[in-house]
Amino acid sequence: MLNEVILVGRIASLPININKHLAKMFIDTREPYKNSQGTFSINHLPIYLCRGDAKTIYENGKLGSYLFLKGRLKQSSQEQLEIVADKVTILNNQDFNFSNE
Repeated sequence: MLNEVILVGRIASLPININKHLAKMFIDTREPYKNSQGTFSINHLPIYLCRGDAKTIYENGKLGSYLFLKGRLKQSSQEQLEIVADKVTILNNQDFNFSNE
Protein backbone atom coordinates (compact mmCIF):
# COMPACT_ATOMS: atom_id res chain seq x y z
CA MET A 1 0.00 0.00 0.00
CA LEU A 2 1.07 3.54 -0.68
CA ASN A 3 0.79 6.32 1.90
CA GLU A 4 2.13 9.50 0.35
CA VAL A 5 1.03 13.12 0.55
CA ILE A 6 2.37 15.95 -1.60
CA LEU A 7 1.36 19.51 -0.75
CA VAL A 8 2.33 22.99 -1.83
CA GLY A 9 1.14 25.70 0.52
CA ARG A 10 2.07 28.89 2.29
CA ILE A 11 3.81 28.90 5.65
CA ALA A 12 1.12 29.98 8.13
CA SER A 13 3.19 29.55 11.30
CA LEU A 14 6.83 28.87 12.02
CA PRO A 15 7.62 25.51 13.65
CA ILE A 16 7.24 25.07 17.40
CA ASN A 17 9.09 22.25 19.16
CA ILE A 18 6.85 19.59 20.69
CA ASN A 19 9.66 17.44 22.09
CA LYS A 20 13.34 16.86 21.36
CA HIS A 21 12.57 15.04 18.09
CA LEU A 22 9.38 16.60 16.75
CA ALA A 23 8.02 20.04 15.83
CA LYS A 24 4.64 21.28 14.63
CA MET A 25 3.78 24.02 12.16
CA PHE A 26 0.83 25.06 10.00
CA ILE A 27 0.57 25.61 6.26
CA ASP A 28 -2.31 27.07 4.28
CA THR A 29 -3.41 25.33 1.11
CA ARG A 30 -6.03 26.54 -1.33
CA GLU A 31 -8.88 24.49 -2.77
CA PRO A 32 -8.67 24.22 -6.58
CA TYR A 33 -12.22 25.55 -7.04
CA LYS A 34 -14.19 28.59 -5.90
CA ASN A 35 -16.82 28.26 -3.19
CA SER A 36 -20.38 29.63 -3.33
CA GLN A 37 -19.09 33.13 -2.41
CA GLY A 38 -16.81 33.09 -5.47
CA THR A 39 -13.56 32.82 -3.50
CA PHE A 40 -11.08 30.00 -2.98
CA SER A 41 -11.40 28.19 0.36
CA ILE A 42 -8.23 27.92 2.43
CA ASN A 43 -7.26 24.85 4.48
CA HIS A 44 -5.16 25.51 7.59
CA LEU A 45 -3.25 22.22 8.01
CA PRO A 46 -1.08 21.09 10.93
CA ILE A 47 2.21 19.53 9.85
CA TYR A 48 4.54 17.48 12.03
CA LEU A 49 8.23 17.39 11.11
CA CYS A 50 11.60 16.44 12.53
CA ARG A 51 13.50 19.17 14.34
CA GLY A 52 16.19 19.33 11.65
CA ASP A 53 13.64 20.33 9.00
CA ALA A 54 11.93 22.60 11.53
CA LYS A 55 15.20 24.43 12.19
CA THR A 56 15.74 24.97 8.44
CA ILE A 57 12.25 26.40 8.02
CA TYR A 58 12.56 28.53 11.15
CA GLU A 59 15.88 30.01 10.00
CA ASN A 60 15.11 30.42 6.27
CA GLY A 61 11.33 30.53 5.92
CA LYS A 62 9.02 33.49 6.22
CA LEU A 63 5.32 33.60 6.89
CA GLY A 64 3.56 33.48 3.53
CA SER A 65 6.45 31.77 1.72
CA TYR A 66 5.58 28.73 -0.36
CA LEU A 67 6.58 25.33 0.93
CA PHE A 68 6.75 22.01 -0.91
CA LEU A 69 6.03 19.08 1.37
CA LYS A 70 6.26 15.36 0.75
CA GLY A 71 5.10 13.17 3.59
CA ARG A 72 2.58 10.67 4.84
CA LEU A 73 -0.62 10.40 6.82
CA LYS A 74 -0.54 8.99 10.33
CA GLN A 75 -3.46 8.24 12.61
CA SER A 76 -3.09 9.92 16.00
CA SER A 77 -4.18 8.51 19.33
CA GLN A 78 -7.30 10.74 19.10
CA GLU A 79 -8.38 8.93 15.89
CA GLN A 80 -7.47 11.95 13.74
CA LEU A 81 -5.24 11.94 10.68
CA GLU A 82 -1.98 13.86 10.93
CA ILE A 83 0.42 14.89 8.16
CA VAL A 84 4.00 13.89 8.92
CA ALA A 85 6.57 15.56 6.66
CA ASP A 86 9.42 13.47 5.29
CA LYS A 87 10.82 16.18 3.00
CA VAL A 88 10.22 19.92 2.96
CA THR A 89 11.56 22.54 0.58
CA ILE A 90 11.08 26.29 0.78
CA LEU A 91 10.16 27.48 -2.70
CA ASN A 92 11.31 30.71 -4.27
CA ASN A 93 8.03 32.57 -4.82
CA GLN A 94 9.44 34.35 -7.87
CA ASP A 95 9.86 31.01 -9.70
CA PHE A 96 6.12 30.37 -9.81
CA ASN A 97 3.12 32.07 -11.34
CA PHE A 98 0.23 31.73 -8.89
CA SER A 99 -1.93 34.27 -10.68
CA ASN A 100 -5.20 32.53 -9.72
CA GLU A 101 -4.75 33.37 -6.04
